[in-house]
Amino acid sequence: MSGVRLIQVPYHLGRKGEVLGAGPAPLAHAIGGDSVVVEPDASISIGRDKGNDMVVNSTHASRVHARVHGRGAHFVITDQSSNGTFVLIDGHTRELQLRRDEAVLGERGYIGLGDSASKQGDHVVRYRLESRKP
Repeated sequence: MSGVRLIQVPYHLGRKGEVLGAGPAPLAHAIGGDSVVVEPDASISIGRDKGNDMVVNSTHASRVHARVHGRGAHFVITDQSSNGTFVLIDGHTRELQLRRDEAVLGERGYIGLGDSASKQGDHVVRYRLESRKP
């Protein structure tokens, strides 16, 4: 099974939702240029607190905002915040809003911590599934 990479990247959305000026693209979950790979049998925490695996310095993010982990053949994000987690999967127009709930991540997309993932800002994390060759 593949992993999922989270990359913290400042980005801007174009009119049709295309990403303009994004950082590393291939197989990543990003914010501010940092990236974290989540293995299928592991889990990571995302939030404002420095004790998280991925630190997101945004006033929208809770100290411990969300967790990403493998489950079977999928990766799941679980909201642990006060303000909710928003998931926007590439190719979909509808954004998922999680409040103390979880969702299966699609192949690639954006995660908004405490505010919509469709808005630009330091609260947005890019993710994408990473396939590995045996």
